[in-house]
Amino acid sequence: MNNNRVIFIGLSTVDHTYLLEDFPSENTKIFSKNYLFQCGGPALNAAITNNILGGTSQLITCFGNSSLAAQAMEFMKENFSVTIHDIIEGNNYTFPASSVMINPQSGSRTIINPPKATESLNLDYSDTRLADSSIVLLDGHYLHPALRNKIIEARSSGVKIVMDGGSWKPDTDDYLDLIDYIICSTNFKKPGFSQIETVAYLHNAGIEFVGITDNENPILVSTLGNEEYIPVEQIEAVDTLGAGDVLHGAFCYYLSQGNDGKTALGNAARVATDSCRYFGTQFWHEDYR
Repeated sequence: MNNNRVIFIGLSTVDHTYLLEDFPSENTKIFSKNYLFQCGGPALNAAITNNILGGTSQLITCFGNSSLAAQAMEFMKENFSVTIHDIIEGNNYTFPASSVMINPQSGSRTIINPPKATESLNLDYSDTRLADSSIVLLDGHYLHPALRNKIIEARSSGVKIVMDGGSWKPDTDDYLDLIDYIICSTNFKKPGFSQIETVAYLHNAGIEFVGITDNENPILVSTLGNEEYIPVEQIEAVDTLGAGDVLHGAFCYYLSQGNDGKTALGNAARVATDSCRYFGTQFWHEDYR
């Protein structure tokens, strides 16, 4: 097992990101202050973060063979040393592109995503190896029975499984018994459950470590009945896009270095906060290289 290698499984996108002077009203035209073409998606951004901090990242995701996917792949090769394993390679797949508008007054982001895919994807996990890593992160996308079997095998080899709980998805329940650490936002609630009930539900499913982020507010850490809070530094944010993804990637990095969950999450919170000082999801790396 390579203690420095983390595998990230989930979504990759392209983000057309605009820094605005003012938020546009309906039926108007405006010019942005700045524009970036950047790759995004929770798993991809987390993999980049682990790489920036000094870890070894493999990204298991869907790229496909479109011209936009080729452009995104070239962006990744030119800027980051992340190994990409395309589980839909050679198939007809529409690589997702999002439009992101950043409000410089607050750093908040408004995201317009393409329509959700209605057809099931033909995912191929046959060549996927998880057992020779130290940590695997799931962002909730591309879950599949074949992947579950790979995770069971990896856990038997001592690999720790982390879940990025962005939102509760149809397959979430099927994987909770395999999760060691879950870091989620206040939006991550089991349908019909409150946050307190959701935390209890996650523990009852077998997850020992639950972290709940709440934007710039302290992070709740619940470990089987013991609750603590990790403070978050207050800053004037420029761009909060991808801050949660950075948090998850940094958490995996510090966990892979032998830190306990609370220490890893505290360190990750500082990295995520630093990332909000910059326009663009990945440009904070200048402070860490």
